[in-house]
Amino acid sequence: MKEDAMLKRPWTITIAVYMLCLSIWLSMVVFLTLCSTIRMSPSWPITVTLLTVMALICYMIARGRNWARILFLIVVVLGTLLSVLRLTPPSGHSDSFGPVGAYLDYVEIVQIGLQSGAAVLLCQRASSDWFKAMKKLRTKDESDVAI
Repeated sequence: MKEDAMLKRPWTITIAVYMLCLSIWLSMVVFLTLCSTIRMSPSWPITVTLLTVMALICYMIARGRNWARILFLIVVVLGTLLSVLRLTPPSGHSDSFGPVGAYLDYVEIVQIGLQSGAAVLLCQRASSDWFKAMKKLRTKDESDVAI
């Protein structure tokens, strides 16, 4: 009975994971938009790799891995700082991609909001307690297997 209570994922984690999935989906839409409107960039393998890594981090957060939460928080802080610097005039996407660039700027602002909101939700007490409970449950399971 106690293990069931520890396994129940709080709403903060569920909403954060949905926000991250939406952000990853938006990144894929932007990537496909860029691929269809301009010549394929030689950096597309890097983009696909980064999207895959973010999807893996999102999955591991949903599984209760605290290292994934910490890694995500670091990436969000650094990424938000870089995005804000890139979006300040005159270096936004609008200059480089014309009308599509304005759309990309808006999507990036939405992504910053989604990722920042997810980061706040992942730092709530309910989320922290759940990650701790998941770690205790994993270490308990590992000690049961070792016996």
